[in-house]
Amino acid sequence: MSISRSIGIASLAVMLTVEVSSQIDRAQTLPAPQRIYLASRIYSAVEQYFAGWTPELRKQFDEAYQQYLTNVLGSDQRRDFDMASIRLLATLHSGHTDFRDSWLDDSDGMPLGFDARDLDGKWTVTTSGVPGISQGDVVETIDGKPIKQFFDNARQYLVDSSLRAQETDLFSIGYLFPRKFVVGLSGDSSVTVDRAQPSSAGPGEASVTGRWIQDRAIAYIKIPAFDGVTYQAKAIDLVHEFKSASVLIIDLRGNPGGRGDPPRELQMALMNTPYRSWIETDPTMIGRLSTMGYLQASVSSGTLWVHPEGRPEGGIFRGRLLLLVDRGCASYCEDFLMPFKTSGSGTLIGETTAGTYAQTVSLDLENGMKVLIAATAERFPDGSDFEGVGIKPDFPVSSTPVEVGNGTDSCMRKALQLAGASE
Repeated sequence: MSISRSIGIASLAVMLTVEVSSQIDRAQTLPAPQRIYLASRIYSAVEQYFAGWTPELRKQFDEAYQQYLTNVLGSDQRRDFDMASIRLLATLHSGHTDFRDSWLDDSDGMPLGFDARDLDGKWTVTTSGVPGISQGDVVETIDGKPIKQFFDNARQYLVDSSLRAQETDLFSIGYLFPRKFVVGLSGDSSVTVDRAQPSSAGPGEASVTGRWIQDRAIAYIKIPAFDGVTYQAKAIDLVHEFKSASVLIIDLRGNPGGRGDPPRELQMALMNTPYRSWIETDPTMIGRLSTMGYLQASVSSGTLWVHPEGRPEGGIFRGRLLLLVDRGCASYCEDFLMPFKTSGSGTLIGETTAGTYAQTVSLDLENGMKVLIAATAERFPDGSDFEGVGIKPDFPVSSTPVEVGNGTDSCMRKALQLAGASE
């Protein structure tokens, strides 16, 4: 993108700021000046902070932005603006770059009441609180459309950096589905789902839990998220409680990461050897380099060594560590896992993780809307790609639709086998 075009967009944003109040009306419509102002702010922020640019991606994004402007100028509906903005940022295929609007969540973000994911080519229900839909059922159609066709149509709104991550997230985003729709299940049965009706699905307020599996020998800790200091503090307390165990199983399946500080102290409590950090790259916009045709400069951290023994919580647990992982482990969960994988100080069991972690810039648009931008690009300590790739387990274990249906936990079974115990 040329400098003159950048200045033109910035100038347009400044001029329109005069016409747009700091508290934009949260009605269902947005006047044209507001839409243009918001669109220009989104483009400017992505251009400045996004860390994953390549020449090809920049060209694709500019083309998508031109179509985006046509779309947002063609409708004054707030939902249309939201969906167009989500679709624009989804072209970057970055799991930490997204557009969000609390109005959209409030007005049309009601959950489906069940979740499903592609297992062995079958979209299998993994949890459900909807009468008539059970764990292990196979979804074949949505409102008569084959599930693959429905997913292919929805992919343009899924920001994830891999196909598998998009499949994992599909059923967790309510506004991608009609308010009321018919789910066709295998066996020619069908169930009508009304998102406006509450269901018993959902884990509620999950917490960190732990127990002895075999007294003084094998212990188990489940960490559903890293969302705030209480999760990490509870997990560290349990590590202290189980520090005499010969084997400690940490279950991180479905852990999406969270907000706040990363779980460094918990990491230190379980880590017994020095490990290498991510290679982290930040974008740097330098005007003189831009005039010379460079896309952008960057600053890379290189590989840093971290020594757990120098930390307050360093090396509390010194036994064998088994880590249960799956495709739902993302962000801070993957940041937590990476040192155990690359240093060999932990054994990973389950599925390859989601493959998305970055330091994120949040731009508040002051009207319930905000833009999240991946402001760093992370690579493994050996320099290999991470985004869209994920962390591979040492012992791959995937559940089949039949196992999901009968409640078999093959991942836990493998962990107990490696620990030398029976379930």
